[in-house]
Amino acid sequence: MKIRGEIANIPIGDDYNVVIVGVLNVSPESFYKGSIAKSKKEIEEKALKMIEEGAKIIDVGAMSTAPGAPPISLTEEKRRMRFAIRTLRDIVSVPISADTFRAEVADTALREGATIVNDVSGLKADKGMAQVISEYDASVIVMAAEARPGDVGSIPKIKDALRQSLQIAKDAGIPEEKIVIDPGIGFGKKVSEDLHILRNLNRLRTLCRPILVGISRKSFIGKILNLNDPSERLIGSLAATAIAVYNGAHLVRTHDVKETLQVVKIAEAIKRRVVSSSVEGISATLLYTSGYLGDIEDLLIKIGVDQQALSIFNQKSTYIAILVENISTPAALIIKQEMLACGGDAALPKEMVDFHLKKGSIIIFGTYAQYRRLVKKIEKMPFNLGVVAKLLKHILGVCKESGYDSYTD
Repeated sequence: MKIRGEIANIPIGDDYNVVIVGVLNVSPESFYKGSIAKSKKEIEEKALKMIEEGAKIIDVGAMSTAPGAPPISLTEEKRRMRFAIRTLRDIVSVPISADTFRAEVADTALREGATIVNDVSGLKADKGMAQVISEYDASVIVMAAEARPGDVGSIPKIKDALRQSLQIAKDAGIPEEKIVIDPGIGFGKKVSEDLHILRNLNRLRTLCRPILVGISRKSFIGKILNLNDPSERLIGSLAATAIAVYNGAHLVRTHDVKETLQVVKIAEAIKRRVVSSSVEGISATLLYTSGYLGDIEDLLIKIGVDQQALSIFNQKSTYIAILVENISTPAALIIKQEMLACGGDAALPKEMVDFHLKKGSIIIFGTYAQYRRLVKKIEKMPFNLGVVAKLLKHILGVCKESGYDSYTD
């Protein structure tokens, strides 16, 4: 399964270049003064410069959500947001995003011309937010949060918080393809938590939504590099951005568009690609492997394993998970039984086991050796299992030839 979506009609996901989101703050209390625009002229100049440098979205913030920032009234946030969007809507050629967790501010922004809402509370701070977004048919970025923005610091808790936000959006009628998720780097987290998120960002892929990261000049970079002034954190921000893109970020929110875009292009060129193939409407996607096929060979030799046993142990040393979509229920049940017989397994919906679904998806688990045995068993079977065998052989071939590595630690 490849991740796909759209944000304000911009296609995003695994098959598209990373989207750069330029930060434009009209909030004097924002932590990085270089992002603040106070006058109409400053708003216009900053926005046009970011677009010229490669920003595909302008994200307008009218109230700082950084830890310790002084709160402002609803009336003042609406006033700032309205002024900024009215200034931008007739001069910019890219979508405008409103960074707010207040439904009335979002309503004002969308009415004035914004088409995206960036909610750092994950639709939880204001119960009316999801409905406002749905009514305007807008796109939304939901950040992982429980009681306050960014208050979850481990991948399991981030996933739980985001699942809740996705359910809120679904209940309000927001189309899934218009939702982007944000793990919420920063916002008062420990440095170790921010690093944990960056290191394991790819684990959010299981939520099946495009991933946005906001790293630019944040405090964890300053703490690592002993740089109190955000204006000195550009290089650290770019280094962290490269890691985020390599680990699966689809959108990057930044104060420094030109420099970030250059780093993103290099990271995109290096990062692992999603291995997927499709034949006759059936698709197979490599979800993860436990390591590099063949890399253990040197260690096997070092400890004295017999040469004739190397091939056997190589094929047993790498564990692989593959998602197969749009196969018939009989085919899924056969794969389940045959993979069990080979020593592996396959997960499928209960509705397929009960024959309440004609078609569906399964996830197959096993070693390279077990997959090879499965392919030989099913390649001449009915129910389009020959197609499945062909797809599995393709993915196994990629694993063997490229030593494709894991999407997870």
